[in-house]
Amino acid sequence: MAADTHPLITPRVKKYLTGAGGFDDAAWRAWQVHWFTIGLQAVEARLAREAEAGIFCHGDVVSIADICLASILAVMRIFKIAVAAIPTIERIMHACERQTVKSRPNATPFSRPISTPLGVRFSVSCGGLIHVVHRGDPRAAECPTRG
Repeated sequence: MAADTHPLITPRVKKYLTGAGGFDDAAWRAWQVHWFTIGLQAVEARLAREAEAGIFCHGDVVSIADICLASILAVMRIFKIAVAAIPTIERIMHACERQTVKSRPNATPFSRPISTPLGVRFSVSCGGLIHVVHRGDPRAAECPTRG
């Protein structure tokens, strides 16, 4: 799940597609929307049919699958990309968000930031969710770098 969607946000992939691939901004966005949609629809179909899916992706305890799913949806929120007809994923994400609030009531998505050299900031809350903020996102100012 995480490896499949990683190229959708990687700056070097965008650089290649907008250079050698001839993509303009609209084509880049359409490419992202297409592949996020295909990927999440496949995850939705699998989660909806698997008996192992519980409150979270695999049972009733947060797992790496939930962390990967949360990071994908966080990126989609940043890029303002919505995918319709993913009720199982939406239910699981609400459970993840409730778990984060339950684990740490005063937590914000930026409470434990980690900055990368590329200007992408990650924050992992006590509930295990990863929040992503890209350079240029107005919320990045709220996310101080960590030592």
